[in-house]
Amino acid sequence: MARSPGHGASLDSGARVATWLRGQRLPFDLAELPSETVLVGGAVRDALLGRSGTGPLDLDFVLPMAAVETARNLAQRHRAGFVLLDRDRAIARVVFANGDTADFAQQMGADLTADLRRRDYTLNAIAYRPDDGQVIDPLGGLAAIAQGHMQMVHPDNLRDDPLRLLRAYRQCAQLGFAIAPDTKPWLQKLAPHLATMAGERVQAELNALLAAPHGDRWIRQAWQDGLLKHWLPHLSAESLDHLEALQRVADRLGDRWPAFRDEFYGPEPDHRWGPWAIMARRALAVGPDPAAAQVTLETLKYSRAEIRTAIALLDSLPAIAPLGTGHPLSPRQHYDLFQIIKDAFPAAIGLWLAIGIDPDRLLPTLDRWHRPNDPIAHPVPLLSGKALMDQLDLPPGPTVGALLYAIAIAQAEGKIQTPDHAIEFARTWLLNPTKTQ
Repeated sequence: MARSPGHGASLDSGARVATWLRGQRLPFDLAELPSETVLVGGAVRDALLGRSGTGPLDLDFVLPMAAVETARNLAQRHRAGFVLLDRDRAIARVVFANGDTADFAQQMGADLTADLRRRDYTLNAIAYRPDDGQVIDPLGGLAAIAQGHMQMVHPDNLRDDPLRLLRAYRQCAQLGFAIAPDTKPWLQKLAPHLATMAGERVQAELNALLAAPHGDRWIRQAWQDGLLKHWLPHLSAESLDHLEALQRVADRLGDRWPAFRDEFYGPEPDHRWGPWAIMARRALAVGPDPAAAQVTLETLKYSRAEIRTAIALLDSLPAIAPLGTGHPLSPRQHYDLFQIIKDAFPAAIGLWLAIGIDPDRLLPTLDRWHRPNDPIAHPVPLLSGKALMDQLDLPPGPTVGALLYAIAIAQAEGKIQTPDHAIEFARTWLLNPTKTQ
């Protein structure tokens, strides 16, 4: 007997999913899977919305039985990686050579509807059965998609995994949706539970929000609803204003300096923010105090490199401050600024514009950065510390560091141009450091 689509589904929706899947160049044939297999979650949602990402595919399947065995067999057949994610709940992952992944999970509950009722939002609780091309939608996910709503399945599902609270704001930013009126109060009520989550998981959601084209407005909404109180304790109304300003100034940035566009936006064709822009946004979200920001970033389990970049961006704010009052930077100030931000300059430009620095006043700084031989933005040291110690018979210590800095400034100001000049300058400096300033 033919199986009928679930409540709210249609043959047209099944055809949309099938067409979308054919266009994705799947790493395996869906006909290889048992007939009871259903595709669920984000892939079905994106198919119904006609969204095609640029990265690897992330597919989620549910089976009434033998989920782990199905994954293992598929991995062996395609010489792909196999990972047992959860032995107790029978969840396994297949990782293909092109980066695509397919997760296989044992059905939870008496039937598929019971499994779908355990999910977060109705638009993520739609299933597609490849065997007969039908969409199963017992919870009204298709209607939520048509309305553009993030509609929760049940408050208990959000309470069981509080990260799902933040996910609503992230998916609204990515999909252009709104939170359903009866869902919003529950997100606000359950917000304190988000503090119990692991920092790595919260970081992943925040990163996705920071990358979304209009993530700034949804970060503001999440902040107003109390979801970010624990994880971004120093986020303020002023910081949020700067985040929104970054969106506006970045739109003009690419038009004004076309060569800078790809550096800031990144190569993504779907208008997601590039890595430099995300760095600037992250610094705004955790700032403005570098010491407090470091604690926040460590709590969120960011890498050392990511923390160093964020702190450098925040440290650059006092160095760039004179431009905000109309005073140009001296060669020494420019040198110090470039030493602080190093390779994070594209992110720094976005940050400086967001806090209100006049673009015209940044032109000399931009010109220096884009000249690869500029002695201030891209200095080539005349001497190493070892050469300096050998030439002047100096012991290791802070004096060597101070002397190297003085030489670099003199080089940036055009006072010395060769290693011999640097040695002579060093001799004079050692006799009277103040006089060589």
